[in-house]
Amino acid sequence: SACRAPPTARRPPRARAARERADDAMARYRRAPKKQAPAGQAPSVEVAVAVAVEAEGEGGAAAGGAADSRDARREPPQPLVLENAHFEAYYRKQAICPPEEWDRFLAACRSELPMSFRINCSAFTAEHLLVQLQGLAATAEAAATETAAAPTSAPAVARGDGDDVEAVPTELRWYPRHLAWQLTGVCSWALHRNARHKELKQWLRWLQECGAITRQEAVSMIPPLCLDVQPDHLVLDLCAAPGSKASQILEMLHWRGGQAPPGAIVANEIVSKRAEVLSHQMGRMGSSAYVVTNFDAQFFPALFDEAGQPLLFDRVLADVPCSGDGTMRKYPAVWSTWTPRDALGLHHRQYTILCRGVELLKVGGRLVYSTCSLNPIENEAVVAAVVRRYGASVSLLPFPELEGLRGSPGLPSWVVPHPDVEQEVCWERPEQVPPELRDKILGGCFPAAPGSPEDEVWKQACGYCRRFMPHEADTGGFFVAVLTKNFAPDVLHKVASTRSAGGKPTARVSQEGGEAMRDNDDVDEEGVGGAEAPRDGAADVKGLPAQQGAADVADCGADGPSQKPARQKKKKPLRAFSDFESVPLDGPDWRAAAQFLGIELGGPFRICRRGGRDRRMFCVSEGAARVLLSQARMSVRVMTAGVRILERLHEGRDDGAPSAWRACQEGAPLLLQLGLRRRLDANSAFLRQILSRGEVDRASLLAAADRGDLSGLGNLAVESATAQDGTGARAEEDPGAQLLSGSVVVTLRRGEAIAEPSAGEPVLAFAGLLTPRGLELYTPKGELKAALESLALVEQKTVPWLQRKQ
Repeated sequence: SACRAPPTARRPPRARAARERADDAMARYRRAPKKQAPAGQAPSVEVAVAVAVEAEGEGGAAAGGAADSRDARREPPQPLVLENAHFEAYYRKQAICPPEEWDRFLAACRSELPMSFRINCSAFTAEHLLVQLQGLAATAEAAATETAAAPTSAPAVARGDGDDVEAVPTELRWYPRHLAWQLTGVCSWALHRNARHKELKQWLRWLQECGAITRQEAVSMIPPLCLDVQPDHLVLDLCAAPGSKASQILEMLHWRGGQAPPGAIVANEIVSKRAEVLSHQMGRMGSSAYVVTNFDAQFFPALFDEAGQPLLFDRVLADVPCSGDGTMRKYPAVWSTWTPRDALGLHHRQYTILCRGVELLKVGGRLVYSTCSLNPIENEAVVAAVVRRYGASVSLLPFPELEGLRGSPGLPSWVVPHPDVEQEVCWERPEQVPPELRDKILGGCFPAAPGSPEDEVWKQACGYCRRFMPHEADTGGFFVAVLTKNFAPDVLHKVASTRSAGGKPTARVSQEGGEAMRDNDDVDEEGVGGAEAPRDGAADVKGLPAQQGAADVADCGADGPSQKPARQKKKKPLRAFSDFESVPLDGPDWRAAAQFLGIELGGPFRICRRGGRDRRMFCVSEGAARVLLSQARMSVRVMTAGVRILERLHEGRDDGAPSAWRACQEGAPLLLQLGLRRRLDANSAFLRQILSRGEVDRASLLAAADRGDLSGLGNLAVESATAQDGTGARAEEDPGAQLLSGSVVVTLRRGEAIAEPSAGEPVLAFAGLLTPRGLELYTPKGELKAALESLALVEQKTVPWLQRKQ
């Protein structure tokens, strides 16, 4: 395979190690007892958090090492300092906020981040949950009005406070359809450590398990909104894991039209383990309009359809790997690990990812670039370098109006820091860089020369960028820029636009101070060359050897590219983009399954399966099928796509059924949209009985049908609905024997009428198998538990946490 799966053994980069240390610190913080801040010291600057010090025994010595570890855990917790003089000095020089707002900015960075979540509109419980939240928010607003308090804009909670703060659901009004909510006054740390929020914690976990909500930082919801996704769009998310933005885009594909979308989203991730998490996140949506790939975003290959024409994307999201210093409210360990070297090491990778996004974007399409960093080296410098490279073919669009959302325009100029944080030196122009560092600082990190045409263009365009500061909207730090492609760019792909400060396409800063990596700007249509790095953190990656496609970089002087002709590279032949293949609708497998289950393929759906594997069938949208069946000059590892709707039964499990194919649980709602005939509709009481036991015998099915608790047994009967003997007499002594064994789907009957599902209506459905013994569900136990919780949420007007608060 030519796909670029990352190596299994790799030294973690600096930012990823910082993230792991932050997660570990939070875990220890939750377990250990609280400690008051020293007298006379402001808790907003230095807060005493619990850090249990565990002794590491040499060589894993047994009893003595365990005793030392227990003694170490009894030591007083160490304070976590929420300040960094280098951080403050650097960002004061960058002037990321007005001087009069600086104190508010620092105070917000040291406070805890309110918890936020997004309601999954595709979930069965979405409508009921929204009604409950709106009722609670109205009650809180009325109470706040009576006390002359602000109902929706509570101040940020200082870290270590919040024990007596009441959790109040507040709608994020800038998000469409009332689907985004924030719990004002409660952060994830307080949720875990404070017994006062025990019921709230259980409620949120309950909603997550039943798929009703997706936990997502509020400011992270902004980039997908800027894409303006339409149902027929083909969207590419270059760096998608863990999947919150990708799943948000997938939901947006279903927002309009009332029918299944013909478009699709391709969610890409370089790290295989993170791609697995991404696949799980996307699979929860039950949509046919997605593809998950595992590839390096810098070199994602150009696609060609079955006719050999280029297959470009209507929308591209480049939420690139970054230093993540805008997340310090969520990960306070960033304070102690922050260094400007992270941004310098990531700039080139961010630049090449954004360039690749431009190459894969349709003319007239929209591309959104975003980071969770405050550093202009990762934000404005990257966007400005791309605008300089592509000229008039790429331009920035005005930021869309989101009601009530505050943001600041991008910076017109910035300075570039010394890689050594202790130096505290910054440069305005590449000529100011000392000779010994000119081969390590990329020229693309600097703004255009003052007074130059490029500088004038950027001063006009930077106002379209948006910086979201922690103190402006009580969020984390974030940067977003929206670009469009005016016409196909005519650029030399081998020209290193981000050349060094000395004008040479040389090595860039290595994150760990080791061997530097040479510049590589080969982002041509073939998608070859370059290096790999994890999704998070600064990249300390070596260039790939020539046999893996790493391209030479043309010599580029201070005044521009050299006139040396680029070495012609032989293009690789086109090959299949993935291992998926189309299933012929007149083939024996699909024809037998469709005839038995009573389904008819219609609408924007295609049936696919992996090549050489005939046990599973996937239903994908037309857009997803175009991607899966396309061609490229490199094969890409496709993790999953669409909805698995049918699976072949194992030998001995058919129990005399006419068809060896069964419905899959994840595809049950989609099969109902295709007109599935073999379905049973149960009321909530009998459905709860089936879910609790996981199976029910045939006698119980017949009894439930007689009581009116179950309908649809006639859909499972043998042909003519009655069995006759040789004389033509009806054989009624065993009605259960008239039911034909095989796959079946059980749905919830809504009210007195049977629910007729549509593409816009979520349905609670469960795949099962009717055997001579009875009905057995094929649903995993975890999903059965979540389904029972969904029923409880639908049947009750409120839940325990809401009852106590109302």
